[in-house]
Amino acid sequence: MIKQKALRAPFDGTLGVRMTEVGHFLDRGKPVVQITNLDELYVEFTLPEQARPEIEFGQAIDVSVDAYPGRTFAGQIAVIDPQINVATRSIRLQAIVANPERLLNPGMFATVNVALPPAEGQITIAETALSY
Repeated sequence: MIKQKALRAPFDGTLGVRMTEVGHFLDRGKPVVQITNLDELYVEFTLPEQARPEIEFGQAIDVSVDAYPGRTFAGQIAVIDPQINVATRSIRLQAIVANPERLLNPGMFATVNVALPPAEGQITIAETALSY
């Protein structure tokens, strides 16, 4: 009868450290092992509220992590929190980053660059060209 018992996850993923031992009795709801789908990850970050007019769903972002210097990972904004944080005056955002090589792991510290649309109607000149 024991051979007929099996644990199955609702998705494919990578298993972490086992939280129980062989032969232990499992209580209902007790975690056995953590499973993580590394195919795509969520990146949560904040921006100042002044950037809200320039942010939209599906907007491109680039993510870099300290573990892979000089390398960026592309993603896009999936969630824009409708509430502004009153303490920091910032907007919480969540982006989805494809991770086909499975180099990124949940919990990594990331630097996020949001591709903002170019400012229209502005003339750009070199700082050295200015005379006071």
